[in-house]
Amino acid sequence: MASPGAARPLRVIVTGMHRSGTSLVAELVHRWGADAGDPQELMDADEINPRGYWERWPLMRLNDALLDAAEGSWDCPPRDAAAVRALADDPTLASWARREVASMDRRAERWVWKDPRFALLMPFWQRWLHDASYLVPIRHPLESARSLWHRDRIPLTAGLLLWQLSMLRLLESTRGRPCYFVDHDALLRDPAREVRRLAAWLDDLHGEPSSEGTRNEMARAVDPKLHRQRAARPFEDEPLATEDQRALWRALAEAARCASDVSVDPSAVAPYPGWRDYLEAVRARRRHAELEDREAALLERERRLRELEEELMLLLGRAPG
Repeated sequence: MASPGAARPLRVIVTGMHRSGTSLVAELVHRWGADAGDPQELMDADEINPRGYWERWPLMRLNDALLDAAEGSWDCPPRDAAAVRALADDPTLASWARREVASMDRRAERWVWKDPRFALLMPFWQRWLHDASYLVPIRHPLESARSLWHRDRIPLTAGLLLWQLSMLRLLESTRGRPCYFVDHDALLRDPAREVRRLAAWLDDLHGEPSSEGTRNEMARAVDPKLHRQRAARPFEDEPLATEDQRALWRALAEAARCASDVSVDPSAVAPYPGWRDYLEAVRARRRHAELEDREAALLERERRLRELEEELMLLLGRAPG
């Protein structure tokens, strides 16, 4: 266990699948004592994440630029890690990344960054975050997929495929590095117990023990009422899941329960060869639907403006002299 007076610098990366609890975990790390960056740079809370996202706009813009440069996006990952790793040799992107890391190092000796995009981008970032530690929430994959459908209209099968790809690439990038898998259900079911486990892990990394008051504050930040899109059955029994996805889930769930490393052969749980074509088609359909929605909204606005103009002309026509 950590002992007083032995504090060490600490960089924590919270990542994983979108809609899996990364925002909550990032808030817990912040309440433990890690700086999350300039509050004015953090995304605002909304009805989807009422407690906030804990993502920095400058970092999110950089990560989106990285995905775009690697011919991918958050909802259609780059084809392989090599394309992401090669971006570290781009002078503009490398300089941008160095500035972001340096700005956080100047702010605090222990800090946290949260972005699910890191799961796809670690081959680039590890040149500057080689000593980082990772926190990855493990949530029932169908719950994350349902949340993506609710927010972005991504089909459930595509959401499960995104989960599979995100977790596989994350496992490949964090092998041999400090990585803690947070059991999402257990955290909501017993916040005090799971927060103690998480705080102990962070304490050991940083070299100083956290206080009972800090751990209590962390536990109070966990609101079980925000657990939405609950799955009706265990993932093992989910008919939409492939056997590869079930095997990956078993390994991740076991690591989260036992605070252990993930024991799984990536080649045995890899997605089918045509995954990129499928996600590209899904993304194209969504973009087309978004354009249709925008066009319909513009037409409705124009119709309403014409009605208002007609009403105004009638009023002016009845006015005296």
